[in-house]
Amino acid sequence: MWEEYPRRIKVAELASLAKKRALQISKKEGRKLNPAKSKGRKIAKSFWGFAWCQHLEKYVDSEFRLPRGRSYIKNDCVLDLKISQGKIQAIVSGSEVYELSILVDPLEESLWESLKEKCSGCIDSTIDLLAGKISEEVMVNVTDPSKGLFPQNGEIHMNCNCPDWSDMCKHVAAALYGVGTRLDEDPSLLFLLRGVSAEDLVKNSMKSIFENLGEDAELEGENLENLFDVEFASETEEKQSADFHKPATKEAEEKKKRVTIKNKPKSKTPTKKNL
Repeated sequence: MWEEYPRRIKVAELASLAKKRALQISKKEGRKLNPAKSKGRKIAKSFWGFAWCQHLEKYVDSEFRLPRGRSYIKNDCVLDLKISQGKIQAIVSGSEVYELSILVDPLEESLWESLKEKCSGCIDSTIDLLAGKISEEVMVNVTDPSKGLFPQNGEIHMNCNCPDWSDMCKHVAAALYGVGTRLDEDPSLLFLLRGVSAEDLVKNSMKSIFENLGEDAELEGENLENLFDVEFASETEEKQSADFHKPATKEAEEKKKRVTIKNKPKSKTPTKKNL
C-alpha cells in the first residue's frame, strides 16, 4: 500500500529540485512557465494578497496541508500558475511533478449586487481599489468571510493528479498560496476569477457620488474641481497656453530664414599668407 506513494522530499531539497524540473520542462516540452513566488518571509504583502492568504487559512479541514503548501510556495515549487475566469491551473514540483486544476464558482449575483450597494459612494477610482487604498468599511465588506469576494469552501473544486486522498493536498495548497502572490502583482485577477468587474464596483460607487450632489447640481467649474480634486485653468491661461504652442505662420518661417542667411558668417578664402 505505502509503495504507491513516492518518497517524501525534504524541505532542503525542494528549491533545487524545483529549479531543475522547471528547466527540464522548458527545454524538453517547450512550455513557457509562469512561476509563482513568495515575497521573502511573507507569502504576500499587498492588501489583496494578504487578505486572500488569511481567507485561505480559515479552511479547518486543511490545517495539516497548509504548512506543507507554505513550504512549497516559499521554495519556488509552483513552477507554473495561470488564473482565468473561474479557473486556476498549476504545475507543482514535489516528490514528482504534478498538474492540478482548481475550479472556482462565480460570485452569486445577489452577493455582488449587495457588495456594490455596501461600497456605494466609498470608492474613488479603480486605481485606488486595486491598490488597496480604500476605507476600512470597504475592506471589511470585500473581505467578509461569507459575503465578500473570496470563495467559500464549497465554491472551490480541486483536482490534483497526486496520490493524496485529500481534496486539498499540499500541491493544491501551494497553488492557492500562489494566487496570493499573484494578487500582489495584479489584484484584478481576483475579480476575473470570480467573474465580476472591478470597474463596475467603481462605476456604481461614483454614480452614488453624483446622485448625492443632487439632480440640479451643475458639474462644472468649482464643483468639478472639488469632486475630482483638480484645478482647471482659467480662460486667460488657456489662451496664453494656446498662443504659446500655436504653430508658426509661413511668413514667420520665411522671415526666420532671411535673418539666418543675413547673419551667416562669411567663409574666408585662403591667401598665400595664410598658406
